[in-house]
Amino acid sequence: MTPPPSREHGDPGDGKTVDADRSFTDDEQVALVAGVAWTRFRNHMAGYRSLFELAARRDTMARDRPLELQRLGRSLGSAKRRTVETAVAEVARRIEADFAAKAETGGEAPDIAGGLRHPVAVEQAIAAVIVGMGRDMFDRDEATLAVAVGSNGDAARYAMEYALWTRGEAPSTVVGRTLLPAVVASFGELLGGLVRLWLTVDDKAIDKKQIPVGLLRKYPPQDILRRVVDETTDEVIGQGLTKWNKQLAEKPGVRLDSLTEAWPQLVEAFARRNAIVHAGGVADSVYIGRLPEGADEPQLGTPLVCDKRYTEGVLAAVEDFAAALTVAWLARLVPESDQAAAVAEGEVVRALKEKRWRDAKTMAVAALGPLGEDHGHHQLRVNLWMARRELGEDWPKLQQEILGWEPPDDDPDYAVAKAALLRDEQRTLGELRRLQAIGHPIADMADWPLMRDMQQRSKAIASTFRGAATGPQRPPPRPNTRRKRQR
Repeated sequence: MTPPPSREHGDPGDGKTVDADRSFTDDEQVALVAGVAWTRFRNHMAGYRSLFELAARRDTMARDRPLELQRLGRSLGSAKRRTVETAVAEVARRIEADFAAKAETGGEAPDIAGGLRHPVAVEQAIAAVIVGMGRDMFDRDEATLAVAVGSNGDAARYAMEYALWTRGEAPSTVVGRTLLPAVVASFGELLGGLVRLWLTVDDKAIDKKQIPVGLLRKYPPQDILRRVVDETTDEVIGQGLTKWNKQLAEKPGVRLDSLTEAWPQLVEAFARRNAIVHAGGVADSVYIGRLPEGADEPQLGTPLVCDKRYTEGVLAAVEDFAAALTVAWLARLVPESDQAAAVAEGEVVRALKEKRWRDAKTMAVAALGPLGEDHGHHQLRVNLWMARRELGEDWPKLQQEILGWEPPDDDPDYAVAKAALLRDEQRTLGELRRLQAIGHPIADMADWPLMRDMQQRSKAIASTFRGAATGPQRPPPRPNTRRKRQR
């Protein structure tokens, strides 16, 4: 529903008039540059999702034993191999019981003798028993595993290889841990592109008095600005999420933590990325110190697992956050244009379909806020009302706003949208039937967030859309009742 962007005629300097279809307004140029960064980010995320979905499908497949594990198993023989595997499984079961008890005892696990033990990883316990440390620390495991292994070097190696293989992470978890740094890097690349754009188009963004004299002597004027913009962008991007939030709230005036409900989740994800890169993927003091207020703090050394559920949540949160950031950035840089609204329309619909009401409202308000009440972005107007309705805002006030709105005459779909906003079943049905009577297609409207809501509330409306999707049905063929000729 967005009107086509305006075009300006220009003078290229040779006296010729530039064709209107080949020149862009300043606002459109800004939007095009921002669109490059946004499109690159979306392409990256699409690739990450494809890779992760492939790994998740592998989760359900049986894992083949590594070749070295197979070789060691054959050298032991089937009876010895089964004995060692049973003993390893018993150690693993007991260690897991320790970790389960840990949560109930504030960090220590009870020993069978009634004392306390600090829980250890399964591999640590097995290694300790094999090398003879188990008599003091792991007495209860000595009888099974130590006897099974004995002094057989191949059996000892098989026990450790088998323990590592059986405790191995699912493919989606391995890929999730690999993807998290890449996802954070892609978001940083998007933010860097937006910051670079802002520094370039905003004359007040850089204090030109602070440009070093050496640069003035080294580069021509246009290159000096480009150099300073790049260096300033690098300084901003190198600071991290929480510092971005503080600095960018001052200039250019975009508060990152106001753009998404998932801010605490994002703060944790960015901290986890740093722990993966710098601390071997376990909770260190830096990770714990960066957690958002109120978050559960793990013990030092706790592995930070990026399993399927965690990674899917982070991918969605970062992508949604990036969309809201791009909309807010365009609204800040080109406030009186249609560019922010053009990006926001599809993203707001997606947020409504996913029932992210506050995210939908945030993007719609950012895009429409600088525009006057007579703007032509009716899709955003309608979807903003829906988000506010679902958030439980003052219904009499919203109802008054909706009733006072006159849908555009040239797009009859919005008469249906107005009725659906009011959740008026009969009026919605009447408008749908009126459209059908004049030959106006309604099948595509079934996927609107508003229409999804109404179909769940009204069997008659759901039936109307089903009929529109299937089209008029031919009557079933009449049965052939004629007798076959006898030959």
